[in-house]
Amino acid sequence: MKQKYFQHNFNAFVLAGGKSKRLGINKSLMQIDGRSLIERTVALLQPFASEIFISANDPGTYHFLQREIIEDIFKGSGPLAGIHSCLSCTNKKYNIFIATDLPFVNSEFISFLIDNYDDESILIPSIGGKLHFLCGIYKKEIHGAAYELLKNASVKKNGKINVSVFDLFKKVKGKFIEVADQPFIKKELLLNLNTQDDLLAYEKILRKK
Repeated sequence: MKQKYFQHNFNAFVLAGGKSKRLGINKSLMQIDGRSLIERTVALLQPFASEIFISANDPGTYHFLQREIIEDIFKGSGPLAGIHSCLSCTNKKYNIFIATDLPFVNSEFISFLIDNYDDESILIPSIGGKLHFLCGIYKKEIHGAAYELLKNASVKKNGKINVSVFDLFKKVKGKFIEVADQPFIKKELLLNLNTQDDLLAYEKILRKK
């Protein structure tokens, strides 16, 4: 897909998540270099999409972004529910999804995904064989497959449902692209901020810059 066309072809969705049980805070509102993670993610996506939306179940928290907020249809069902709801309402065939807790994702990375996209149902990155489902391109047409997974899901003993984005990826025969050898890839590119140790590691990297 040629870059000069991509802004007109894509909508983008920021997966805001919610309060982290491990950190005890809303990660998307964490301040990094004077900006919240969610503000950083919205700014990062601006050149790549005609519209940017926020996927969240507490819309009042994100009114300051002045973006349309999309709540889950299947509440309490994790990232798969967010992706399903966003794909159900998007007016674009192609859609970029980025989670807010990936602070090292950069514009070169997103450009690479778009340049290598070839009409797959899902295209996500792999780094050294590890798949990253919350940073990729999803086609609108797979929202029905996501709906079927969520409709037929059951709840496990730990309170979580027994289906995930990985199940959707398998169901629609998604593809991944290995990016470990790309020049823009750094070890910390897809670091998630899930624990206090992650935060300390991130701050240590910032001090080295």
